[in-house]
Amino acid sequence: IKAWRAELESRTKKLERFEKEELASRWAELIDALPQSPPKREPHWVRLQASSLISEQGTTFVRQQDGSYLATGKNGVSDAYIFETQTSLANIKQLRIEALADDSMKRSGPGRASNGNFALSRIIVTARPPDGTGEPVAVKLINPQVTFEQNTANLSIQASLDNDPKTGWAVDPKFGSNHAATFQFEEPVGFDQGTDLTIRLEFQVNDRHNIGRLRVAVSNATDQLPIDGEIGRAHV
Repeated sequence: IKAWRAELESRTKKLERFEKEELASRWAELIDALPQSPPKREPHWVRLQASSLISEQGTTFVRQQDGSYLATGKNGVSDAYIFETQTSLANIKQLRIEALADDSMKRSGPGRASNGNFALSRIIVTARPPDGTGEPVAVKLINPQVTFEQNTANLSIQASLDNDPKTGWAVDPKFGSNHAATFQFEEPVGFDQGTDLTIRLEFQVNDRHNIGRLRVAVSNATDQLPIDGEIGRAHV
């Protein structure tokens, strides 16, 4: 018993010394080693996957791993691409259209013209509930931003929002590069059961000046996102 008491007394003193001299710092080390809460995710672009993508002039599209669509086959004189998608994303407030470079095009594009250019004359966006009820609602696009535009008059991103088929967004001489344009919606878009979006891109400024590799994204961020901001996975 005497030996047991001596051992107990020794251990008790060690515990008291540990609590007094080391416990606080050891506890702080353990807290620091715990996994930290993930940072709050900033709003980002959400890539759209087409339920249908057709060309009025017979171009065919091949979906790429990055969610873009590569135009192949016929390159129509004056074409229009109709991009249809269904999304459950609510309160959609912004749109991004990308024209991406690809080695399959002259000078790597991003347009299918003989010099690698494109000319987007008009963008029309409509929305409706996915059950098909009601007429499609026109979505007004405002505050266009662009990575580059050929000039600020008839070949600007602003010109893609007017009704003149001979003006629109072009990118000469910056061929072989990715380009993007963003727009805000005048009013948020979205229905409780999801939303069918139709995005019509018209190319009538010059012959065969169609986008060669297209990617489309949206966002419900309130503040206008950077043109080259992060793009997330497809949202359906």
